[in-house]
Amino acid sequence: MTAAVSVFRDFVYKVSDKPLVEVLNNIKTGTYKTEINKIRHLMSEGKEEEAETLKKQLLGFTASGLFDNYRSSENLEVYTQFIILDIDKLSESELNRIIPVINLAPYTYACFISTRGKGVKFIVRVNSSVEQHKLVYNQVVDYYEQALNTVVDTSGSDYARLCFMSYDENCYINTEATIFEIQEEEKQTITESDANTDNHQQLSTVEILNKCEAFTNQKGEYHEGNRNNYIYLFSANACRFGVVEEDAYQYCIANFDLSEREIKTTVRSAYKSNNADFAKFAKFANDTVSEEVQNQDNQNLESLSLLTTTPTIPKDVYNLLPIIFQKGLEVLKTQREKDVFLTGALSILSGCLPNVLGLYGGKEVYPNLFSFLLAPAASGKGALTYAKMLADKYHQAVIQNSKDEEADYKKELEAQKQAKKYLKKGEEAPEEPTQPPFKVVYIPANTSNAKMIKHIEDNEGFGIICETEADTLGQTFKNDWGSYSDLLRKAYHHEKISISRKTNNEYFEIDNPRLSVVLSGTPNQILNIIQSAEDGLFSRFMFYVFASNPEWLDPSPKSNPVNLTEHFKYLSDEVYRMVRYLDNTVTNIHLSDTQWEKFNPLFDEYLFRIYNLVSKDATSVVKRLGLMVFRFCMIFTAIRKYECQLKDTDLECTDQDFKNALNLADVYLQHSILVFKNLPNNTTNMQFKPTSPKANFLKELPQEFSRKQALTIGDKLKIKERTVDNYLAKLEQAGYLLKPKAGYYQKNKH
Repeated sequence: MTAAVSVFRDFVYKVSDKPLVEVLNNIKTGTYKTEINKIRHLMSEGKEEEAETLKKQLLGFTASGLFDNYRSSENLEVYTQFIILDIDKLSESELNRIIPVINLAPYTYACFISTRGKGVKFIVRVNSSVEQHKLVYNQVVDYYEQALNTVVDTSGSDYARLCFMSYDENCYINTEATIFEIQEEEKQTITESDANTDNHQQLSTVEILNKCEAFTNQKGEYHEGNRNNYIYLFSANACRFGVVEEDAYQYCIANFDLSEREIKTTVRSAYKSNNADFAKFAKFANDTVSEEVQNQDNQNLESLSLLTTTPTIPKDVYNLLPIIFQKGLEVLKTQREKDVFLTGALSILSGCLPNVLGLYGGKEVYPNLFSFLLAPAASGKGALTYAKMLADKYHQAVIQNSKDEEADYKKELEAQKQAKKYLKKGEEAPEEPTQPPFKVVYIPANTSNAKMIKHIEDNEGFGIICETEADTLGQTFKNDWGSYSDLLRKAYHHEKISISRKTNNEYFEIDNPRLSVVLSGTPNQILNIIQSAEDGLFSRFMFYVFASNPEWLDPSPKSNPVNLTEHFKYLSDEVYRMVRYLDNTVTNIHLSDTQWEKFNPLFDEYLFRIYNLVSKDATSVVKRLGLMVFRFCMIFTAIRKYECQLKDTDLECTDQDFKNALNLADVYLQHSILVFKNLPNNTTNMQFKPTSPKANFLKELPQEFSRKQALTIGDKLKIKERTVDNYLAKLEQAGYLLKPKAGYYQKNKH
C-alpha cells in the first residue's frame, strides 16, 4: 500500500489526499520554491512576522494520519504509522552537521530543511497503533536525541500535527527505511520513596552527587564536544547511586553550563535507560571511607560490576551450532568457560578450512579470524587451551609430513654428493635436489619478523598464531626485529605481502596470506600489542573481556567424569578429517538475498549508533565486524559441509547459522566498544583516567588570586561563571584553597 498524507489549506480545510512520496518530491523539485525563497529572504532580513504570515498561506500535510474534511483527532480516518520530528533554531553549521547524521540513521524515511530554513524536519515509519502514538513518538525522540546530541522539539507529538510545505533540493527520501519498532516493556517509575533506603542516612544527597561526579570524572571529561555524553554518564551513575531524577537534574543545572533544556532531556534519557539499575551502587555511594579506600572501591566497581557483568553469548546460540562446537562445549561447566572456548575455537577452526572462500564487498575473502580474550589472572581463560587442542592433530600431521620430506631431501642430497665423487671425465653432475619448505600449522608468536614471513611463505600463505599469554607476543613486538603488526594488518584482509632481501638479491611475494590469530592475556598485556585505539590492529580483533568471581571448582573425578584431554584429542582427530575432506575441492560460500537484506540495515544502525554514541573513531570496529559476521557464516557453512558429507562446491549459509552469526556479532561488538573506551590514545596505562576540568582549573590558578582573576581563567577554559564559583567552593571545602578574605584565595601548600 502506498503511503499517503492529507493536504490542508488554512490549517484545517482539507484539499486532498496525496502519496507521501509525491509530496516529498514536490519539496525536492521546487514546486513551492518561489514562496519558500520569499519566506527565507524575509527571515534573513529579520522580518519574522512577515515571514510567518506568508508561511501560514502555504499548504501543509499531516504525516501521521489521513483525515476527513477537517484536521482534528475526531476526523482521523487512517493512522499512517509515520512520525514527523522537528529540530528548530539551528545555525547553518549545525544544519550541516545534523542532516548527514539523520540521513545515516536506518529509520529515517525522509529529511528536509524546514520552511523558514532554520531547522530540519524528518519522517520515521513506525509499527504502532494510534493509541500508542505518544509512546512511540517519545521513543523515536529519545533515539534521535541520543544519536544527535541535540534536543528535538516535542511540540509536534500530536498525530494531527500539520507540517508546512518546504523547498530542499537535497531532500533525502528512503522508502526502504527500516521500521522503528515500539518497545512495549513496562518500566517502573522511580519515586522519592524508592530512594529513601537505610543506606541514605549516611551521606546527604549533595555529598552523594559530589561523589558521583568524582566517579564519573574517572570515566570521562566534561568539555566542549563531550558535554551531553558526560551529563548522560553522570546521570546514569546518579541513578545507580540511588539519587532521584529531580535531584540529579538540579545538581546538573547548578554545576554544568549546558542549557537547562538540554540537561533536562539528557538526564531524563539516562534515567529512563537505567531504570532497572536504580540504587544498584547505593552502598558504595554512601560508604564514608578514606580517599584511598574509595579509590579501591572505584576499582572494585570496575572489575566486579563491569567485567563480571560483560555480555555473555546467548545459550540459544550454543544449541544450534555445528556439532564440532557443541561437542567441545558440552563438557565445559561455566558460562565463561564456554564463551572462552567458543571464541577461541572460532579463530582456531577458521585456520582449518582449506579451499573455503566467499565474496564480500566484491573481493574474495577467506574465513580467518583474529580474537583476543582479556581477563584478570585466574578468571577462566584456561578454556582456550581446549580450543587450541582442536588443531593439534592437523599440526602434528603437517609437521610429520615436513619431517618426512626433509628426510627424503637429505637422502637425495647425500646421494647427489656421492654421485659427484665418482663422476667420470665429461659426465655432468646430477642436479642438486631442492630443499622442501618446512610447513607447520601453529606458528610460534615469539618469532622474529623475518622468521614469521618465512613460516608464511613456506606454508603457502596460511597459519595459526595461538598464544595463551599475550605478553609473549607483546615482548616480541618491543624488539626492533620482532614487530610484525603491519604484517598482521595486511594478512587480515589477505593483502599481498612483498619482501625484498639483500641476501642473494631475493624478492618474493606472498599472495592471499591467510592467518588466524588467537591471543589471551590480562588487560594490561594488550598495550604491548595494541598501544591505542587508533592502532589499525585493534579493529581487526574480536574481543571478549570478562572477570570471574573467585570460586573453588571441585577437581575430584566424581565432579569431572570426562577425561578432557582424551575428549579434545578425539575432537582434534575429527577436525583433521574435516581438513582433508575440504582440501579436495574449492568451496564457495554466500548469503541469500534475504540475508543481505537483514544484514545491511543492521549494520547501518550499528554504524549510526557507534558514530553518534561512542566515537567516529570507533566506526572501523563496525565496518570490520561486518566482515567477521560473513566469516562466521563461512565457518559454520564449511563445517556443516563436512558433517553432512556434501559434495556441493557452492553453498548458501542457512538462516539459522546466519542468525547465530548476528547474535555473536552483537556480543562481540559490545566487548570491542568496552575495550575501545578503555584503550588510551597515547599512554602506557590501560586504565586511562582523563584529568577532570576541575583539576585543569586548579592547575591554571596562580598561588594567590581574586575571584575576578579566577573568572578570567575560567573563561579561557570555557567554564561558565557559576561553574567557576562552584569549583572555588568545592576546592576550598576540600582543602586545596584557603580564603583569607572575601573574594580572595590562596593555594594551600599540602
